[in-house]
Amino acid sequence: MHKKKIKQSSCFVERIQIEEDSFTLPCNGEALVLFEDVTPNHNKGMLTISNFSFPNECTISVEIETDNQAPIIRNIPITNGRRYDLENVRKITINCLGIDPQDTCRGQIKYIHDFCICCGARGQEPCPRK
Repeated sequence: MHKKKIKQSSCFVERIQIEEDSFTLPCNGEALVLFEDVTPNHNKGMLTISNFSFPNECTISVEIETDNQAPIIRNIPITNGRRYDLENVRKITINCLGIDPQDTCRGQIKYIHDFCICCGARGQEPCPRK
């Protein structure tokens, strides 16, 4: 009987965290990419975004691109915040919607991004650990 040695993959979870980062964006249609993941790794994220644009008449629009569906687009009104539990996030972009292009949106983002890294499959050496 011949036994075939199967190499097991080694997996671990890493975290990237954006801690309450403030931003200012003009209401002129300009988009700002807040986060982009160009890896194929599976991930889960928690996004908290707040709009502190008062007294301007500005709404923050957030677009979340994932592997699983069409982009998620949500508007964040003034003095409000929203929290989103997400999976397989690839890109988070915001822009400012307002009447006067001279106005600015002011807001804050907090994003926690946990992702899985697997190594050792298909005869590769295990990933180096920190």
